Order: sequence, then structure tokens, then C-alpha cells
Amino acid sequence: MALLGVQAGQYAVAEHRLPRGRPVAQQLGSLAHYVTLIGFVEELWFRGIWFEICRHRFWPSVVLGSALFGLYHWPHGWRSVLTTAGVGSVFAMARLRGASLGELSAVHGLIDWLNREALPGVRLRIPADAVSAVFPVYSIVLASAIAALPPVNPSTSSR
Repeated sequence: MALLGVQAGQYAVAEHRLPRGRPVAQQLGSLAHYVTLIGFVEELWFRGIWFEICRHRFWPSVVLGSALFGLYHWPHGWRSVLTTAGVGSVFAMARLRGASLGELSAVHGLIDWLNREALPGVRLRIPADAVSAVFPVYSIVLASAIAALPPVNPSTSSR
């Protein structure tokens, strides 16, 4: 039940756009909200709980999980579904190879914060349809490269 409450908070933060020119302390507070209420919650669902349900098996946890992660973003449109499924595949492969939920949450929150707060008006010089077609392919290639890396061994890691 508490997780559903945090999930509701995530939507409030995701849709809330604070004014530009805020002091650094407010920007850092905003970043902390994105990391905890979006990054952590989504990573907990899609790379934590989902991975445990699928017992860390490749096809259900990575492939199906990435598709579900994309579909979860359907309210933002089909381009968002494609791009977040692509990003989800990269995050899922990183998780499968030993990345922690904390690491993924921090990166996830930073990406969302940059997209919504720091660089919301940035437009690419490439047509959006082309980006929507190329970005998921790029993400899958990146996920494949991560898959080729040896898994992280926590006992020898310097973390």
C-alpha cells in the first residue's frame, strides 16, 4: 500500500513543472524528488519486483519487462513508449549484469530531471519520427553491448 502511495507521488512530481531560475538548493531538491519518486519507484517495480517475479531470466525479465516499461509510459504517446522501452532494455541489461537498484534509480532520476527540468525545451534537429525509429534500435545495440560484458562480482567489486 505504501508503494502505491509513493507511485501516486511520482505522478505528482512528473507532471509538476517548477519555474526556471530557481536557486541551486531548489534544483537539488527537485533532482532528489526525481531520483526518489520517479527513478526509485519505477526501478523498484520494473527492475526489482519484476526481476524477482521472473527469477532474473533473460526473456521475461529483460525483453518482456522492457516492453511493459514502454507501455507504462503510454499516456505520454507512442514515441514515449518506443523510447522508454529502449531505455528499459539498457537498464534491464545493466541490472541483469549486476547494477544495483540504487545506481539505476540515480541514473533514471537524472535522465527524467534533465528532460523535464534542466532541458525541457531542447529540440533535436532530427525529425521526431526518425528519432522514434532509431533510438530504440540504438538502445537495443547498447543493451547487447552490456550483455557482452562480464557480470559484476560483488565480492571483488570496489563499491
